[in-house]
Amino acid sequence: MRPIYTRRLPPLLLAVGVMLSLLAGSASVPTHSFAATGPIGGYVEEVGEVALAVDPGGRIHALWTGRLNPHFGLFAFYASSPDGLSWTPYTVLNYYDAYNPQIVVDAASGRVHLVYRSNSDGIIHHTVEQGVVSAPHVIDKGGVVNPQLAVDSASGQAQLIWQQGALVKTSADTFAYLLSVKYATWDGTRWTPQRQPINSRDTWQPSIAVAPGGRTLLVWFQEWASSLGGAIDPGRPIVVRSAAGAQAGVFSVRQAVSPSYSLPEKDNSILLSYSGGDGKFYLVCDHLMWPGHSQVYRYVWDGAWSAPLDVAGNTTGWGLPRYIGAATSSPLVVYIYVANETLWARTESGGVLGVPENLDQLLANRGYANALSFFVDGSGGLHMVAQRPGVAGVYYLRK
Repeated sequence: MRPIYTRRLPPLLLAVGVMLSLLAGSASVPTHSFAATGPIGGYVEEVGEVALAVDPGGRIHALWTGRLNPHFGLFAFYASSPDGLSWTPYTVLNYYDAYNPQIVVDAASGRVHLVYRSNSDGIIHHTVEQGVVSAPHVIDKGGVVNPQLAVDSASGQAQLIWQQGALVKTSADTFAYLLSVKYATWDGTRWTPQRQPINSRDTWQPSIAVAPGGRTLLVWFQEWASSLGGAIDPGRPIVVRSAAGAQAGVFSVRQAVSPSYSLPEKDNSILLSYSGGDGKFYLVCDHLMWPGHSQVYRYVWDGAWSAPLDVAGNTTGWGLPRYIGAATSSPLVVYIYVANETLWARTESGGVLGVPENLDQLLANRGYANALSFFVDGSGGLHMVAQRPGVAGVYYLRK
């Protein structure tokens, strides 16, 4: 079947199961053993996007979109595994058009939240409790995109943001399709009415992270539409904005992540994570230095934003962050990024960056390629899926 392509993800086909050891801070490629098994949930058809999560008991959860038939739209599928080797049969969650899969685990109750969007139905939410997937609950309809989900691991309260588009008059004779951020919380049985936490109709790439106890950080780009630029002009300098609060729904502390940049510099994407090991929030973005060249910057928030740290070092082209995840038992953060057209993993421990590890080389030496999705568990273990060239499906790998 013909694969689906996105801006940053290579084509996907789904399957299961192998072991991989990723040694943080080592430039050499270590020795690994692999034990291939069958496809996740018995699914071997076309896949669009995949999300992973691991609960405190070690159970692995996979939510993905895909097609059972090339003549149909993208469905949503779910399966889980106690060990990455044997998986439950896949469950079809949505038969229409599914995008932007999101998984978070509520460690307080063992509940798993599944969220995705549908052009037909809007933002859709399921829970998984004791292996049973709930009926779908539609949170919002009409012009919605990019759901982002987070959960308070102490209380189990889930927080959700997404974007809603509208045609807005920007001058006497011009209109633009702008996106505003919407927000809601889940108390265990229902979602609160949605509200707009950012007083702007022109935002981009919002992301949310929650600390135990409800402390919440929300980040976004403001006035993105007027800052895009063109093939040569990078556009007006732009920085990430943030709003923080001590509890869910309160975003009283408004800050810019960094001072304004001089042309042609600007930040160009956002990935956000909370680090339970040190109680801080970590943000990573690709920082445009000039057209055709960017670096990967990391910022830390602990009441105020730190200066940037260059995670990837100097690159000859684009430095593109793919994933950020943090442990809960130690101050350890894992960055996955593309630099010089190569996929790298780099670990920061106690504020010190380890040596980058070449994931593309590691996988290629053992017959695998195209790492597609990632998740860092509470102890800092890295979980991911990757493709095996010439073999239908992708494979689950873990530290």
